[in-house]
Amino acid sequence: MNLNNAVKTYIQLQEEKARIESDLEAKVTPLKDMIKAQELESLPLFEKIDKKMEDILEKIKKEVSSVESSEIALKAGTIKKRKSKSIILEKDPEEIIKHLKKKKLSYCYTVTEVVDKQALKKLDDTVLEEIGAKRIHKDNVKIVKEWQGRVMLTKEFIERFRESAEKCHGVLAHMAKDLNMPKDKVRKLSLEYNVLREIIADVKHDWSLNHY
Repeated sequence: MNLNNAVKTYIQLQEEKARIESDLEAKVTPLKDMIKAQELESLPLFEKIDKKMEDILEKIKKEVSSVESSEIALKAGTIKKRKSKSIILEKDPEEIIKHLKKKKLSYCYTVTEVVDKQALKKLDDTVLEEIGAKRIHKDNVKIVKEWQGRVMLTKEFIERFRESAEKCHGVLAHMAKDLNMPKDKVRKLSLEYNVLREIIADVKHDWSLNHY
């Protein structure tokens, strides 16, 4: 296998897949928006229908409340009756669990238990085998499309970098003075965040590429 050709083909397929997904998303998004708009438009009608159904159902319940039979057959359909019981929590669930624990009613609540795989990594293979687990070793490979060129830093770029760094550091220093922030932390923030955010925009205009 020619490794370079294989990587090239992989990247081409990856880009083709991304292009197809992008095209599909562009076609599907308008449809999603249209369906969502129709749903919102129909919502008042659905609410009105649901309200009428609830009203009718309540009237039917009252009408058949004295009937002992569990089923009432009519020409239009069959009415089925059944008694149901439910529990309403009047307090916060955590508060209820505390009371259940005090009364030793452990069967009235559940505790979710999950295996911590990160913790299992600390065990040796013998213990893992005993508990029914196994450590798997595998090589993870990621294909990254490289830049087709080299970055040439000019004197102008370096000077602009320095000016931007001083500017960002000055702003942060002013902010830190009000917050009583240590100066070393201010310097670190200016170099790691504010400077880089501004410089990234400058880089696009200041670097030049020498293509292979």
